[in-house]
Amino acid sequence: MRRLADVQKMRVVEVDDRKPPVETVETEVVIVGGGLGGVAAALAACQAGRSVCLIEETQWLGGQATSQGVTALDENGYIETTGAARTYQALRNAIRDDYRRNTKLKPAPAADPHFNPGRNWGLLAFEPKVALRVIDEMLAPHLVAGKLHVLKRTKPFAVSMKGPRIEHVDLVDLDTGRRCRAKGIMFIDASELGDLLGLGAADFVTGAESREQTGE
Repeated sequence: MRRLADVQKMRVVEVDDRKPPVETVETEVVIVGGGLGGVAAALAACQAGRSVCLIEETQWLGGQATSQGVTALDENGYIETTGAARTYQALRNAIRDDYRRNTKLKPAPAADPHFNPGRNWGLLAFEPKVALRVIDEMLAPHLVAGKLHVLKRTKPFAVSMKGPRIEHVDLVDLDTGRRCRAKGIMFIDASELGDLLGLGAADFVTGAESREQTGE
């Protein structure tokens, strides 16, 4: 039996790993972690014509921007022009457009392409539910097309290696206990803490580098 942390419900879930899962999800790209990085990877892969399985252990995609409530993101001073990737710019613009559609704005902020809904110290602050809605809308065409599979409240509990490459990842639904196996050509660990590394996908070390190494 394996014991997994359910971070959303703050409990420990036991998983029977003595028998392999009978259900298999097979795509070209398997992404573990549905934060902003995982969502961006899923969008890029789908736009490149690849089939994708996106796995997130909480109920919401988006990580910091949604379930973690850090909705005044740490951004650079050039974020509105050249300081961000195209997809991230699209996310930020879509958040502003959501407020334009669904709230009453005064004429000045409504016309300002860079208005800040939260009016805080940051460049863009917003409600988590708005970011969640926008992320779901960005992924929706790929879900409808059948190129994207999203498994929420699902967590990896075992990794199978073939030489230096991941062969498959075994997953469990944290609510039902139902297990499945994700197979793919490429695996991306976009989790907060390197979940696949911890399951044996690669050698790793923990902790910070010493002052002697970095001079910091």
